[in-house]
Amino acid sequence: MTLIVAVLAGVALDERNNAQDERAQAQRETVKTRSLALAASSLEPLRTRPEVSLALAFEAYRESPRPEASAAVIQALSATRRS
Repeated sequence: MTLIVAVLAGVALDERNNAQDERAQAQRETVKTRSLALAASSLEPLRTRPEVSLALAFEAYRESPRPEASAAVIQALSATRRS
């Protein structure tokens, strides 16, 4: 009986660890997706409202300093200097 309880406890712990790993992965993916969406959104107002573009690009970079976010910041800074 004790062996069965120990095995079930081990299985439960393993399942909990798997769930925690999956949740952490989902959170990382959410951050990545949000950063990419903000970086993409920063391109639309680039010519007409470069300050909005810059704010979106900075937020994308703050969310996750991905290459796409870095490129968006550089593009927005360039557009802001031209305006």
